[in-house]
Amino acid sequence: MAFAFLPWTNISDTFTGVPGGPVAVVPWGNHFALFATDNTGTVRCAGAYMQTGLMGTWAQVSIDFSGPPGAAVTAMPSAGTFAVCAVDSTGAVCTASGDPQNDLSTWTQVQGLLTKPGSAVTVVAAGKGLDLFTADSTGTVFAAEGGAQVMTAFDPYRHGWHFDNEFTEKLFGVIRAFEVNRDVVTA
Repeated sequence: MAFAFLPWTNISDTFTGVPGGPVAVVPWGNHFALFATDNTGTVRCAGAYMQTGLMGTWAQVSIDFSGPPGAAVTAMPSAGTFAVCAVDSTGAVCTASGDPQNDLSTWTQVQGLLTKPGSAVTVVAAGKGLDLFTADSTGTVFAAEGGAQVMTAFDPYRHGWHFDNEFTEKLFGVIRAFEVNRDVVTA
């Protein structure tokens, strides 16, 4: 089945990003919240309706955060607000939360991990909290669990898990072997 779309609509208004830069879009009531890093490294947010476009101009939500121009920003609903995550110009993973109409909290560094400046971080809702996933500056994948209660205290060595490639390959090998043996026994 093929998907069909209406024509593209320009919703940049006063926002100027970098060519091909990512935009995080999160449902927000009956409209959407858009988050992106502009061409100066400032994280900005705007609300938009698909039918009528922007609700207002793109607003700065990163007074105490500076990332590379066009860097990835991740956002998701959390406890009635948004959890926002980005990697700053030094390679530090940083988080903030809040309602974009009333500004975000102070951006706080997640201690214990540096990665490539502007890298993507994935945020996943898990149980009552949030988990973060990213690759560090060597390409090793890390995870950190947390949530609103510990949003400012993520530490991948204390709250998360470190998966190197050898461990992951062994784990998946064991899982595949179990699945094959289970299928043989049940057949």
